[in-house]
Parts: sequence; structure tokens; C-alpha cells
Amino acid sequence: MFATKLRAKENNGVTHAIALINHPMKSGLLRVDSEHRRSPCFFITNVGADNNRQNLMTAQWSGAISQHPVMEFRFAGGRKGDTLSLRWIDNAGNRGQASTSIS
Repeated sequence: MFATKLRAKENNGVTHAIALINHPMKSGLLRVDSEHRRSPCFFITNVGADNNRQNLMTAQWSGAISQHPVMEFRFAGGRKGDTLSLRWIDNAGNRGQASTSIS
């Protein structure tokens, strides 16, 4: 249901990673049904990235992030062939993850 795509490329000692997370990211503020009830919020709360099982970063998100977010980051120390992993969890307990080999 929630596909996550991840790509990473190393160039001169710096790895550039980009991720696309397929998630509706509903804040619960603007959407109402025909009976004027607000739709519940539904968004990613935590995102983390690892390089060869070593934590690179952790981020806390809110409902202010747009739907199907694209996340881009760079880090030093990644080598070609290393495994880069991205994981996330939303406020409903759904989890997603993606892994790729650094090219």
C-alpha cells in the first residue's frame, strides 16, 4: 500500500540519497465530509536512515509535510556497494522501509 523508493549515488566521498514515500499525509484540518465531520489525521511521524546499520539521521515529521513526500539528503563516508536503508512509521502504526546499494 505504501511504496517507498530509495536511490543513492556516491561522488568524491559524498553520498547523495533521494527517497520517495508514497503516503497520503492527511493533516485532518481541511477535509470534511458531507456531514461536516473532519477526516482524521494520517501522517508520517518518524523517518530514519542507516548506512551499513549505522544511524545517519532521525527526523520527526508532522501533518505539515505534503502528500507523497520526497526526501533528499547527503552524507560523507558512504562507499559504493554499501547498503543504505530508510524506514518510517506513521501515526496509525503503519511502517515502511526501503534499502538500496550505493552506486
